[in-house]
Amino acid sequence: MASSRQLGGHRRRSRTRPTTPLTCHNPAVTIIRIEDIRRNETAAVFVGREHGANVSFFISTCRRGEGADPHRHPYEETFVIQEGTAEFTVGGETFEVGAGSIVVAPAGITHSFKGASDGIMRSVNIHPAAEMAAEFD
Repeated sequence: MASSRQLGGHRRRSRTRPTTPLTCHNPAVTIIRIEDIRRNETAAVFVGREHGANVSFFISTCRRGEGADPHRHPYEETFVIQEGTAEFTVGGETFEVGAGSIVVAPAGITHSFKGASDGIMRSVNIHPAAEMAAEFD
């Protein structure tokens, strides 16, 4: 049975800040440190709703075999592979892509991914929604 749940969520860890603050004098601009949205060593999560944005994303860092279990979204998910190699399964087809690749998993189609490199796989996983939602198989 599939389960539905919101992804991301607000959870901050206390960290020492760099001595140079991130500042902008335009009040319409929001600047967020990746470390302030890091949930654990494998994922930083930007939930757009929490920052006045209509897009959300994960920054994923996975070792070989680590990644997301099969799931689907009511919107497409776009993956930008920045480093290493990833193994994707989208709609039952499994394939590998490397750094510099972009993968778009269509709305409503079950997909998963995992690191396939001896080193790390780093990706930005973009959700065109202010709040992420998924159904897991």
